[in-house]
Amino acid sequence: MIRKYILLALLGSCLPAFGQSALADFVLQGDALVAYTGEARTVVISDALGIREIGDKAFAHSAVVSVTLPPGVEAIGDWAFWGCAELTDISLPEGLVRIGDWAFLGCTSLQRLSVPDSLISVGDWAFGNCSSLTAIETGEGNPAYAAVDGVLFDKSGTILTIYPGGKPNSEYIIPEQVELIRNLAFSGAVHLVTVRIPAGLRYIGNSAFYECAGLAGIEVDPENPEYHSSNGVLFDKAGATLLAYPGGSQNPAYSIPYGVTVIGDRAFYGCAGFTSILIPESVTNIGQEAFLGCVSLEAVILGRSVADIGDRAFYGCAGLSQILLFRSSRLGEDAFGAVPGELVYLD
Repeated sequence: MIRKYILLALLGSCLPAFGQSALADFVLQGDALVAYTGEARTVVISDALGIREIGDKAFAHSAVVSVTLPPGVEAIGDWAFWGCAELTDISLPEGLVRIGDWAFLGCTSLQRLSVPDSLISVGDWAFGNCSSLTAIETGEGNPAYAAVDGVLFDKSGTILTIYPGGKPNSEYIIPEQVELIRNLAFSGAVHLVTVRIPAGLRYIGNSAFYECAGLAGIEVDPENPEYHSSNGVLFDKAGATLLAYPGGSQNPAYSIPYGVTVIGDRAFYGCAGFTSILIPESVTNIGQEAFLGCVSLEAVILGRSVADIGDRAFYGCAGLSQILLFRSSRLGEDAFGAVPGELVYLD
């Protein structure tokens, strides 16, 4: 049964401690808070509600500034605080076990975060585009995570989980013991200019450097057996897959080296700085959203060898006036969506 409560009626004595008497509505389903419908800027959720879970999108796009969760909450769902652009403070209680995917995506005012010792699972891009988040803190008693200089790792220090989007450093040297970078780990890091990858790193997750608009170069230790970089661009060791082009590069043109067969998902996402790209005949696959939002891109010629063009690969490339490609290429959904130019097929 869905129950609706008015926060003022339930919190009672809790409100004066925060110097305000705001109204806020909650919609509950069982022991989950599934929607917040109030207008209060400071929200303190009472223990009396018996909440164990903050549901998917429960606070999404609300105007909350501060939220205190009760001790009984064990899970924060996917997208739970998505787009809460004014949220500056979130109190995560001891007993919290899981934070879902994209849970705090776009919380651009959130500055610091303290992770309770009970937390053992953080979803992909849980703090994506949190452009003011300078540090994540953990206690020594957390069995799953440890923070080093504000960056979140697994307890062993071998998995880099989240690099805070607002961390002020322009350069980050990934520690030598790190073997894996999680999906989207650096995404939205607004101050990063250079990232240095150590010899021991074995795996870089999908879209790890997504939306790093200031990133001018990715450097890889020459002894690394899995990856290499050339002019700041990240490739697999064999040079067959282009994984990430730095979003902050100021080069107006780029020629993909011959021998590259795959342009990875989101490899050039949001790279606004270049106007033309040369794709060699060796390329057979262009990944999903590979060039999405490259608004200054004016010209692209796709060779006969390109068999697959992923979903939204060139979506929003507003400067493209003409696209030349062969009919044999398979186009994913909205591969050229929101592109003003016409597709010209070559036989």
